Amino acid sequence: MEYFDNYFLHYLNKREDFDRFYLQQGVLDYLKEEKARGRIRNLGFSYHGDVPFFEYLMDNFSWDCTLIQLNYQDWNEETETPEGTRIMGSLYRKAAEKGVPCFVMEPVRGGRLASLPESAEKLLKEREPNRSIASWAIRFAASQPEVVTVLSGMSDLNQVVDNINTLSDFKPLSKTDQMVLQKANGNAVALQAVACTYCRYCMPCPYGVDIPGNFKVYNDWAASLGFLDEDRKPSEKQKAEFLRHYRNSIEKSARADHCIRCRKCLELCPQHIDIPAEMRKIDTIVQDCLNASGRGKI
Repeated sequence: MEYFDNYFLHYLNKREDFDRFYLQQGVLDYLKEEKARGRIRNLGFSYHGDVPFFEYLMDNFSWDCTLIQLNYQDWNEETETPEGTRIMGSLYRKAAEKGVPCFVMEPVRGGRLASLPESAEKLLKEREPNRSIASWAIRFAASQPEVVTVLSGMSDLNQVVDNINTLSDFKPLSKTDQMVLQKANGNAVALQAVACTYCRYCMPCPYGVDIPGNFKVYNDWAASLGFLDEDRKPSEKQKAEFLRHYRNSIEKSARADHCIRCRKCLELCPQHIDIPAEMRKIDTIVQDCLNASGRGKI
């Protein structure tokens, strides 16, 4: 190849790492020289850090583009303080302020926004019966004026066709659409256990724990089993169902009780999840189910 259309500094998430590698070691100067030679048309970066570091990058350097996570579940409005994973609105608005075009990753949140709780899906289907649930997430991202490309991970041909149809006959979300989506999102978030997108950046765990696998079982079953509502106690049958599903889904050596809280996964998680704490929570649930079943181990 004679040149790159878009060249991204990969996975910026800490200022100290950026300063040491890209500034002190001269990598950014080298890339600027390559851009001047015409070998890079647009120079940008992919981002997985917090809001202050993003603002530092935008305020102190000149960029042609950026690649950020952006989806409606992690979006925060201008009146909302960015916290946890809900920082996407702040990142997008800062890029827009600087006139930097945005490429979008995780628009469907690792597939999580392709399937919502029944109450949330009902609201979206009543509004747009012929549109897929995932298309709402794609449209939300593509409706933002500074977004130029929406990247969507697809696992089968139907998803490819759906995405093509959504953007070929693209209709930005109207104000009414936004209101419906906000209401549906509220229903979905209320039933969410862990904000994991299953990106697997935390893997492999040095102690063999299947981190995204444990979270998936928990997210798929916790709401329906009542673990998210402290006032609602799961029945013995529900505990047995959870235990059976957990045992069949996660290898013994990869279960939550193998987490030693080494915390190596924390700096790798783009969603800033307290993974060791969540693993302890899952293990506590498993042990409670075991005690209820009269078995000491799974």
